This record gives sequence, structure tokens and C-alpha cells, in this order.
Amino acid sequence: MKKLFIPLALLFFASFFFVNCNKDDDEAIIEEVVVDPFDAERLNTGASNIELLTENTYTSLTIELAYVAGNRPTQSTLDSFMTFLNERIHKSGGINYVETIIPAPTQDSLTLDQLSDIEEQYRTQFRTENKIAVWCFNVNLRVIGESNSLGIAYNNTSLYLGKVPIQEVADENPVDYASVELNILKHEFGHLLGMVNLNNDDIHGAGEHENPEKGHCKIENCLMFFQPDVNSRQANLKLVEMLQRHSVLEFDPLCLADLRAMGGK
Repeated sequence: MKKLFIPLALLFFASFFFVNCNKDDDEAIIEEVVVDPFDAERLNTGASNIELLTENTYTSLTIELAYVAGNRPTQSTLDSFMTFLNERIHKSGGINYVETIIPAPTQDSLTLDQLSDIEEQYRTQFRTENKIAVWCFNVNLRVIGESNSLGIAYNNTSLYLGKVPIQEVADENPVDYASVELNILKHEFGHLLGMVNLNNDDIHGAGEHENPEKGHCKIENCLMFFQPDVNSRQANLKLVEMLQRHSVLEFDPLCLADLRAMGGK
């Protein structure tokens, strides 16, 4: 058998070269991973309900109030909404507002896609290690296809409030603007909390709680009540009737039971 002799210096060089090649290779594959903050905010409505209701993951909540100058929600709405949140969700780290004033859109109306585009351009508040954030956009434009909608919950942490249709309801009926605004804000936030049965987690019997329009309650005078068999204008008039009986709408016992089952107060 022929023996192979390798000079010591050559062996040392080969070992040095091999180690350094491995080191260079390791360094070459280390790349900075850029995380898009919107990846966590483009989920289905209600998908973050547990994160909003509990503090298992996030101990604080920031509501980003985004609005065109002159469209800020009324102070009474903001004060009452803060009380509403503290009564229903667990956030020992606190709940706060951050205000973002944006330029007026050039369009006469908006599509749902354009709502998302505006949010992507101007949203500043996102979830961090201990905080979850919600975007609330108040603008004096209608949403195409939803022309009489007073508000819209879209994605898992995004809301739209329609100042024009809210103002029309207040002007045409004996009901206060701030009352309509507050109850619509609470209603749409209720959808972000998973109401009603958006995640197929209703704890009640079939047909007992949810109406045929997925996402709403069948119990009249509940904050989450909606008539699926009428147009949006008729639905707005029904809201007026409810507000004339109860200036502040609340979750009915079935909705409250669902919220508590999901970890809320």
C-alpha cells in the first residue's frame, strides 16, 4: 500500500482555508429580514379578537385616529368610547389615542381598496412586543357600493367612519350626531372583537343569537343588531328608532356572554 505524506505547512494552510471558507459562507447567508408591519393587519375581520380582548399577548392598545382636518371625531364620542373599551377589554398597560391628520383625498368617493391604500400610506401605529393597534379613519367621503354605510370594519384592525352619511342621519332625524357617531364606532369595533360569530365561535344554539346576515345579532336594541333584509337607508332609520329609545346602545346578554367566553370582561 502506498503511503501519502502531506507536509505539515500544507496541512495547516488547507485547514485555515477550509475554516475561513466556512466562516465566509456563514456570513454570506445571514440576511436582514424585512418584516412588513401590514402583514399582521391584513387578516379577516375578527381575526385579532382574542388579542384585542385579552392581554395574553398584548397588554396595551393604541387607537390611531386618522382624519382629514375638520373630521376629527367629537370629544364626547372619544371620551365615551374610551369608557366602553375599558369596560370590555383587558389592557392593564393602558388604552390611548394617537391622532394622525392626513391630506384630503382627491377622490369624490372611495372604494374599499382605496381605503386600504390610504391606510397603507399614512398608518403609523402597529403592534409591538406589548402593544396592539387599531386604525380608525374618519373622512367626509362615501365608500362606493356602501354609499349609506355609516361605518365599516375591514381587515382585523381597521375601521372607517363615514362623516357624510352620519351627518345626513343626524340632520334628517331627531337624533344627535355624536350619539350616532359613538354607536357606529362601538358597533364596528364590536366586529373587530369577533361579533357576531365571525370565527364560528358563538357559544349559543343555532339561530339563537346570530341573524342570517353573518356578523350581526338578531336581538333588537342590541349594539350589534342589524336587519339583513332591508337596504342600508332603511337600516339607518331602524338605528334612529333604536337611538330614540336608547341613546347609548349596549351589547345584549348573548353578545356579552360571547365576549366573556373569548376572554373579555
